[in-house]
Order: sequence, then structure tokens, then C-alpha cells
Amino acid sequence: MHEPARDMNTVPYARWPFYSPEDLPAEEASRWWEECYVPGPLERSGSEPFWRILIGGPGSGKTVALLALARREAAHALLISYPPERWPGAPGEWVPGGNHLAQIMSSAALALRDLFFQRPDRIFTLSDLQKEFLRWLMEKYLGSRAFRRWMEGLPAEYNEALSRIPYQDLFPTTTQPLDVQGQIDELVNLARRLGYSWVRILTDFNEIRARKHVGALRQLIGAYDLMLHPGFRMAMTLPRGLWSREELARIARGRIEVTPLSWTREQVWEIALRHLRTARGDPSLRLEDWIAPKLQQALEAWLLEEYGGYAPAGWVGLAETVLHLTTRLERRLPRPLRPSDFREVIRSLCARHLPLRMDPEARGVWRGPRFIPMADQPLNFLKALWERRGGPVDASDERVRALLGSRGATKANLHTLAARIRRQIEPFPDQPVYLINRRGEGGYFLEHILE
Repeated sequence: MHEPARDMNTVPYARWPFYSPEDLPAEEASRWWEECYVPGPLERSGSEPFWRILIGGPGSGKTVALLALARREAAHALLISYPPERWPGAPGEWVPGGNHLAQIMSSAALALRDLFFQRPDRIFTLSDLQKEFLRWLMEKYLGSRAFRRWMEGLPAEYNEALSRIPYQDLFPTTTQPLDVQGQIDELVNLARRLGYSWVRILTDFNEIRARKHVGALRQLIGAYDLMLHPGFRMAMTLPRGLWSREELARIARGRIEVTPLSWTREQVWEIALRHLRTARGDPSLRLEDWIAPKLQQALEAWLLEEYGGYAPAGWVGLAETVLHLTTRLERRLPRPLRPSDFREVIRSLCARHLPLRMDPEARGVWRGPRFIPMADQPLNFLKALWERRGGPVDASDERVRALLGSRGATKANLHTLAARIRRQIEPFPDQPVYLINRRGEGGYFLEHILE
């Protein structure tokens, strides 16, 4: 979820409930799971398969569902984060030119490096064969110097336990079937010696990243040899609409469980209420004391259209917006908010939680969860504003003159173009949130945009 905008003119209320639990200190994260979290479709799905894909639209709680899965499995699984920026072909891939196995094993090496650095005594629980694999894994994927540097940070007795193990290239390739299965087998065996039952690989995709990695996604989902070991499991989030469930089943040859993330009206309002109560420290708080029922209906209809369904992020953002509007010191709105406050609530919600995000490759912009396709001229104008976000752009700007044509680069034509864009991107074109021009300042500029 977009970070709530900070405003010095507010009566303090707890802001931490509106952040992702992975970004919170341990104590607040524990409270978040206890007080704010509502179990979703994943908990209702029953037994946990070896490989799982969570599918949902923007704001549907895919990331939180993955975090909840990791939290439930933390005592049973060696958890390995495999973010999209480390995938094959991505600028930040661990192994240049390496396939999925190479990138995953690099991620595993880093996870084990951190685990043993925090608990070096667990090195002594490993057999010599497992120590040999650990040294191979770290030197192979992190480099010899990185391995030695890591060992020097360990107490002497643990350093010695590993340094006396000779290095040899146990598995020269990441493509030959025996090398692939050998690496997976030994990683799972090492995890089991440490007290875990399986290894869990975790990947979280948003809408833009998934589209950029379609080829690599297809390769991983269809990687039969990675699915053979029951102790080697994958959990991944994907945006709705990338593939149908039938297409995913075909690519994976039926070896992946697909779970759509869907929510009911009662659940999303319960999520909003929990966040309100936690932020105010009042477990008896009632929703109707803050939002009049008729306004609830209007806001629900707007959020449903914006998100394409019931999405927790929309209702959480609404809860924070309501607190902001009813507790700020200046221009504080009386409670409960009424239908006449609808515009102000939506405009504040957009400004605080639905930033504008450029997506030129898809030929449009995102307003929070909604993708808005655009023609070349308005999109290029928004790009010019985004690139010049340090100051306003007017009809004398070279890029604007190029867009409008030298003869058409007048203030009137620029205002006409801006009006067209506002009709596309603004919740209320006559009261803009994103495309701003203030009288006397000259030119246009963007506000509430995601960098």
C-alpha cells in the first residue's frame, strides 16, 4: 500500500497499522497480525501444496497473504526470498546469464549466510558432507572471497570447522538433471538437519514487474525438474489477468495449486474497522460513528469500480483517510462523515493512497490500482511533467512546443490538452489532485506521483 502522506497539522493517531507488517519493528508487527489482520482465502484453502500461486488484482492482499504464509511456516521451513529483481535477465540477477536454479541457489546461499552468522553454533549440527555442500554453495554462488570474508566474521571454532573442509565443484552445471537434483537434494537435506521440514522459495510480483518477466515466469512455472523434490516448495504471487487458471495449469502440467484472492463486502469493512480501532486504540469504536451509512454505500461503489472488486488495500486506505480528515487540527471534518463529504474523502484518499504512476511501456498511467490507457500526446505531456517534477512546465517548454506544434504552442491549447488529461486521470476534473496549475505560478506540474 502507498505510504500515508505525512501532515504536521494533525492530531496524532497511530500510523503503524497502515504500513506493511514487514516494514514494522517486531513488537508492532506482532500487534499488526493480532489486531489488524483478517485471515484470507489462503487460510480457507486447507492443506498446503508443494507449489502454490496466489492470484489477485491490485490491492487484493497478495503480498500480505505471502507474508502470512511465511509467518505460518517460519518454524517449519527454511524461507528463501527470491525477488523478481534477482530473476534471470533482470538487471540485479545474482548470476549473470544464469538460469532460475542458479539465481535460487544464490538466494539460498545468502539466506544460509545470514542464518549461520546469527547462529554459528548450528554449524556443528551439520555432518561433514553437509559442511562440504555449504562451503561449495557459498563459494560457488557468492565467490571465494565473499566466503572467506564471511568466515572471518565467525568465532574461531566455527571458522575452523568450515575452513578445514576442502572446496571442490560438486555440481558443475545448473542444467544437467543430476546436477540439478543433486543441488536441490543437498539443500533440502541441510535444511532438515537444521530442524526444518522443507525449503520454501517466496516470490512477490506486482502488475508491472510480472509483465516484464513473462518469459522467465513461464520457464519457472514449467520447470518440471525443480518440482520433483517434495521438500523444495515455491509460493508466488501473480496479478490477475496475466494468465487464466487453465493456462497456468497447462504451463505447470497440473503441478501447481492456483488460489484466487477474493474477499467479501463484510470482510473488507471488517478490515477497515480493525485498522480504525487499532489506530485509535479503541476496541469499542463503531464504523457508523465515523462514516454515515449512506456515505459508506457511496464510497464502497467508488472503491469497487476503482479496484474491480473488494480489495483490502482500498478499505485500509479509506480508514486512514477518514482518520486524517476527522482528526487534523485545521479544517477538521465533524464525525460521522456525511454524503456531502464524498468529494473531499475521495480526493484525500487519492492524494494519500492512490498515487499516479507512469507506465510508458504499457502506454498509460496507473492511478493507484487502475490502469488508464492514454494516447501519445497526453502521455508524452505527462512524461514531460514527470521528468521536470522539480518545477512547472508551460507552453514555452521545448517538449510542449514539440507536442503541440510550434504554431499550436499557446496557453489556450495547453489548457485544452490539460483539460483532456484531467478528464482521464482525475477523480473530479474540476478539482484536480494530480495535474495542478495554480493561478499566478504559471505552467503545470504533477503532485502525488510515485517515483
